[in-house]
Amino acid sequence: MEVIQPLTKYLLGHWSFTRKFNNGNCGNGIVEFKNKNVNELEYIENGTLVIRDGKLLNASKKYIYMIFNEKLEIYFFENNKSLFQTIKFEKNNRSIHGTGFHKCGKDNYKSKYDFSLDGKFQIKHTVWGPKKNYTSITKFIKQ
Repeated sequence: MEVIQPLTKYLLGHWSFTRKFNNGNCGNGIVEFKNKNVNELEYIENGTLVIRDGKLLNASKKYIYMIFNEKLEIYFFENNKSLFQTIKFEKNNRSIHGTGFHKCGKDNYKSKYDFSLDGKFQIKHTVWGPKKNYTSITKFIKQ
């Protein structure tokens, strides 16, 4: 399944996002995907997190997306040898999607990525552990 070129080209550029948590928090902002290499993109997110009590926090994060034909590997930007998740691709006529898992200490991150290839994509993280228990859904729209 050839997805490197279509997905890399699709993601490049600026995206707006909205993020909702099942604990009442929410957020929004802008993401930029920049080309680093043929199958490597830099994910740069800047936004605002709205805590359920109304407090606003600035939020930013970066990742490295390594796109292969059968999978997407997402690395922490600060240490690009530290893998966050591997997403195994499934593809149909309208989308590329997949799931991944990451264990951070005693916390677990189960994720679902849906690239609809129509100017939108979505990431859902379900997180649980001794100190964390939430689900977030982030919806992206191409700018």
